[in-house]
Amino acid sequence: MKNNRETKIRLDITILIISCIFAAAAYVLQIPQTLFYMVVILSLFLCMAVIADLYRLNGRKDYERESAAGGRGSQYGACELILLNEQEKPVKSWDLTGEISVIIGRKSKDEDVDVDLGECEYSAMIDVQHATLNFCLNSWYLEDLDSHNGVKVRKIEDGVCYRLVQSRPCRISPGDVIYIANTKLLFT
Repeated sequence: MKNNRETKIRLDITILIISCIFAAAAYVLQIPQTLFYMVVILSLFLCMAVIADLYRLNGRKDYERESAAGGRGSQYGACELILLNEQEKPVKSWDLTGEISVIIGRKSKDEDVDVDLGECEYSAMIDVQHATLNFCLNSWYLEDLDSHNGVKVRKIEDGVCYRLVQSRPCRISPGDVIYIANTKLLFT
């Protein structure tokens, strides 16, 4: 992630230098006044946008935390989905490091999913595309994809199990248990 930050900073500085060169070239070549003002205004606009972006990137400390912890979202401990059996013992896991969108469901000949629950005990109750996890604004959100048997979340904060309303994402935290039909996934 740190390399992405450095690349973005280099790109911003390159854009800044090129816009300054265009403004200087317009002045040296003595292009018509209207065109000159347009070039200068465009260059100033680009410079302001780049400076704002550099300021924003410089102020973000979570890049270092993400890089040190192993990937996007990991500063919140959210790196894995763990399939639990009836005794709450781990059966299988899926790594979320570097992911921004994950489809949970049952693999079919026409559809592939990121988290395949087709071999689970209750797989007949799971839709091909049952739910999705999306990483946005430094948090993970779970959304029911119009499934027949629904999606529930048992929140770690209060231990209460909530049923998701379709098309309304729910923010989830490490320690929450996701119920896809009767299948349990621990979000860690």
